Amino acid sequence: MRGSPLRFRLVLTHVDYILARINKYMLVVLGLLALINSLIAFYTITPTYSIVSFYILGTMFFLLAISIGIVSLLDELDSGRSALYLVAGLSRREYIISWIISTIIFPVLGFLLSIVLPMTIINPRLLMIEVNLFGYQGFSVPLYIILLSIAIQLFNNTSIIAFLSISLRNKIVAIASSVFFSFFLPLILSFIAFIVNINDVYHILFFTSPFYYVTMGNTAYVNVITYILSCITSFVVGVLFTIGIVGYVSKYLEV
Repeated sequence: MRGSPLRFRLVLTHVDYILARINKYMLVVLGLLALINSLIAFYTITPTYSIVSFYILGTMFFLLAISIGIVSLLDELDSGRSALYLVAGLSRREYIISWIISTIIFPVLGFLLSIVLPMTIINPRLLMIEVNLFGYQGFSVPLYIILLSIAIQLFNNTSIIAFLSISLRNKIVAIASSVFFSFFLPLILSFIAFIVNINDVYHILFFTSPFYYVTMGNTAYVNVITYILSCITSFVVGVLFTIGIVGYVSKYLEV
């Protein structure tokens, strides 16, 4: 069945089954994030404060919740339970695409909606407000672009986390890499930039973290154009790693 066309009905049925098993973690995290953002959006004076506060409070918990879903996938692969789904008629490609939808696409969309919906209900105009990013005079973008960049960054990071965890078949990698992308990567780059007094180290964020890139980078090279290019590049990198997950499981992984 490796070469057969993708059967979306089977994929969606398996997605529903996976979400029924792991969504309690996702729903708790997304519910808390929506509550936090609702309070911030309601009481804050400036949307910049809302974004920064929400992102600091929510991103690490979100990536950790996603890593729990990836660990569940690794448990299935290690225990041999995944073979039951293949015997039942799912191809390897359909099997892993179901997990990608459940542990990457669905949570990232949920994360984005947990921000957008409270703001839309409380004050829809917040999404269109031009935000000056952390004192960068003359550099402002609409709030919805910033939110989109956060979603793209999370998609990129979770795709890389999932690829590393699955290819290495290591549960610790799933947890450790989620902490790395949400906390240690910007911290390490900030430390290096401080020690050598060179902000060029932040260029690495261009490929993985557009929100960090624009908020931490040097004004000499950060502007609206590079911000949008970082979003596009990060999205493409995330797509490539997602394709890599499908290709690896379909061709090389013994299940």
